[in-house]
Amino acid sequence: MRANHFLGLALVLGSLGLAGCSDRVSLEGRVTFSDDGSPLSQGMVLFDDGQIMARGPIQSDGSYAVGVERENDGIPKGTYRVSIVDAAEEIPPESEYVAPTYRKLIDEKYFLSETSGLEITVDSSTRRFDIEVERAP
Repeated sequence: MRANHFLGLALVLGSLGLAGCSDRVSLEGRVTFSDDGSPLSQGMVLFDDGQIMARGPIQSDGSYAVGVERENDGIPKGTYRVSIVDAAEEIPPESEYVAPTYRKLIDEKYFLSETSGLEITVDSSTRRFDIEVERAP
């Protein structure tokens, strides 16, 4: 009898989790530089509402598609602060005994959602969020 109670509870909790997954919105966009419109060709766009962290890897053409559990599986409705990370290119070392260094491609303010100035409210009509960024000084 007790095992049936736990099985029933597990089924209810599992179905609640699946219901939350089906309420996601497909969201994509493109990240470009504000000075010339060229694409940011690498990095990750992060969406954070304080409880959920969604992400979209930036492709070579600047495009991205958002996902919570895996790429392009959508994002729940809500208001998100946005940041961009891993937007740096490797500078090859002059010697095999020296570690590579990296050059930031975008202004550091985009690294944190608190300083990026980027925010989006996702609802059932939201499908696209294009972002313009400033280059690193």
